Parts: sequence; C-alpha cells; structure tokens
Amino acid sequence: MRILLFNLGTESTQAVRQALSGQGYDVASDGGLTVDKILARSPGLLITEATPSDLSCCGLISQIKASSDLRAPKIVMIVHGDALERARGLDLGADDVLSFPFEPLEFAAKIRTQLRQRQPELKLEAELKDALEREHLAESNAENLISKVMSRRRFWVLSIVCVLSAATLLAAVTTVISNRRSRKDTLQLKAEVTRLNGGLFQTEELLRRAGQAHDSQIASNGSGTRQSLEVQTEAIRKNMAAPGAADNEALKRQLQETQNQLKQLENEGRAAEALSLSPTTTCNKQTLGPYL
Repeated sequence: MRILLFNLGTESTQAVRQALSGQGYDVASDGGLTVDKILARSPGLLITEATPSDLSCCGLISQIKASSDLRAPKIVMIVHGDALERARGLDLGADDVLSFPFEPLEFAAKIRTQLRQRQPELKLEAELKDALEREHLAESNAENLISKVMSRRRFWVLSIVCVLSAATLLAAVTTVISNRRSRKDTLQLKAEVTRLNGGLFQTEELLRRAGQAHDSQIASNGSGTRQSLEVQTEAIRKNMAAPGAADNEALKRQLQETQNQLKQLENEGRAAEALSLSPTTTCNKQTLGPYL
C-alpha cells in the first residue's frame, strides 16, 4: 500500500518513517503538489501536517474530500496542539488527527485502521473496473453475434443482449456514484456547519462591540448636552427673575424650548438603554442552535 507524506516537517517525517518502518508500506515524501498530482500518484493514504505557520494543508484536504475522483486517499493529519486542534482537523475533513509527538505503536495502529477502511473502496473500484471489462467483452460478443444474427435475421437476440449489458453497467455505475455523492455531501455539510459556527461567533462579537460603542457615544454626547442645557435653563430663569427684566415672553419661550430639549435627551437615553438590552444575540443562538 502506497503512503504519501505531504509537507511534513523534519521531526515529523523522521517520527512517521520510524513508526512505519518494517510495516511493508511504500512510503514516499513530497511537498508542493497539487490535488491532481496527488491523485495521479494514487496513494492509499496521505499523511500531512498542520502548523501555526503553515495551514496550506487545510485547503488541500477540502479539495481532496470534495473531489469525486475514486482515487481520493484517506487523510491523516498531524497537529501541534491539544484536543481543540485535533477537533479542527477533523472538521476540515481529515479521517484521523494525531498530536505531535505521538506514540509510534499507536500511530502505526491508526494507519492500519485507515487502510482497512480503504479496502471496501478499493474493492468497489475493482468491481467497477471489472464491470467495464465485462462491458467491452459484451460489446465484442455482441458484434460477433450481430454478424450471425444479421445472416439469420434474428435481431431480437441482439436487443436482449444489449439490454442486459446496459442494465449491468448501469447498476454498477449507480452504486459507485451513490456512495461517492453521500460521502461528498457529508463532508460539505461538516464544512458548512464549521463556517456557520465561526460566522455566528464573529456576529456576536461585532454586535457586542457596536453596542458598547453606541452606549459610550450616547453617554458622552448626552452628558455634555445635558450639562449645557441645564446651564442655559438656569441662566434663563435668572434673567426672568432679575428686576426690570424685559421681553418676558421671549425668555419664557426660550425656557420652554430648553426644557423640551432636556426631555427629548432623556427619551433618547431610555431608547439607547433599551437597545443595549435587545435580545438579538439570544435570538441568533436560538435560530442557529439546531445547526451547531
């Protein structure tokens, strides 16, 4: 069974080769390959590594798992972290994830497990190949039969042979396509759930920061405006109470306008407070909860 080591560090490469030595595997090491080049090599298993400085393998895993190519290998990822990093690797589509450093015996056992799971897929590929060979054989037999049937005018025999051959091939191809589509849909669903989960956390953080900025701005503007209006109100009242004050009606109108502005400012403060207590985040969680 062929195993490809893709973009592994020096220490990881040495540890993997040591763990797999004597197992009878064809282990090759390479980096910088595209998805098409990897599939062309037809490895049964791909071992890659994700480090904080190099996350290129993440996109590669998604492309391989989204491919409908029957040569797509099993993928084992090595991470430098704890359970959180391993969970992220599984969400990206890796078939198994191990933290570095790892136990050689456990690593070799996990590789054997993945290769055993690969066997049914290889069997399915062999059955498809066999079905194609039978199709070619049936076509050859059909051509020979056509020459005989044409001489004997027994066209109905040819029709039966063609129908049976087409039904056999259609059943084999339908089985293969159904299995591959089911696997592809599952991986796409996992990726979508992961994307929605990250988007929800970002939305909650943006709403929280926007609410804090809005409350801070309202509080700052409201405090300065309120003090100015209170000083203006006090000055108008002093002018009205001063002996010999003229144009009392104008002062009353100014006082009324100032008091109206103060009342409007209080209403805006209450509205801002109600906005800060809005249950938007809770609604988002309840709405997206079933998909998380």
